[in-house]
Amino acid sequence: MHNDGKVVPINRAQATPSPLARLPVVVLQVRDKAAQQLQQGLQELFDNADDTLFEMADKARSTVDHHIFFEAMRDLRLKRKNFERVFMEQLFAAFANLGQAGRGDLHLVPVVSYESVRGTSADDLERAVALEAMLSRVRHRDGLALGQLSARLSELLGRRLDDHENPLGPALLCGFFLQAGRSLGVEIRVKLIMLKLFEKYVLSDADLLYAEANQLLVATGV
Repeated sequence: MHNDGKVVPINRAQATPSPLARLPVVVLQVRDKAAQQLQQGLQELFDNADDTLFEMADKARSTVDHHIFFEAMRDLRLKRKNFERVFMEQLFAAFANLGQAGRGDLHLVPVVSYESVRGTSADDLERAVALEAMLSRVRHRDGLALGQLSARLSELLGRRLDDHENPLGPALLCGFFLQAGRSLGVEIRVKLIMLKLFEKYVLSDADLLYAEANQLLVATGV
């Protein structure tokens, strides 16, 4: 079982009573509803990643590129289940962290920003630029709904929850995705393709994610 130090498995997060016991039932309902939507988005992502990589391999102008894209297809097929599992583990861990009295455990889940992913190599810089552009688009498009969700969660938790600490915020969702993708042995071109597909099939539906979460909370008077 692949388990990075920053990952808390779902079963362990659920088996620990203290954090979740302090979370209102409606927050758990928000988590479960969001998990269903995100799981569906990841499934669509991988289904389309296979087709996308096959098409790129078919159109490759060199044997090397053809091999790279076919190997990436194989790697994704072999590691898809583990990828989806790690992503969902971290989503559940992030919600479990909301039940902590303090903020000392927020490091268990990665928060993505340009500075946090920027490295010294050209590949790191290219990935950082792509991620920052993705985050900016989501914030511009869905920032109001995200802010409302963070405010309602803050009211329930009795402490301020910033958007970047919100388990459904784009920064953490991208962090879950990057962490889950650490096991993939693919080059930067394929990683950038995966990021674009993540934006298309997961982040593009963030408006629905926030709308449904806000509706659940409004229904309980929050």
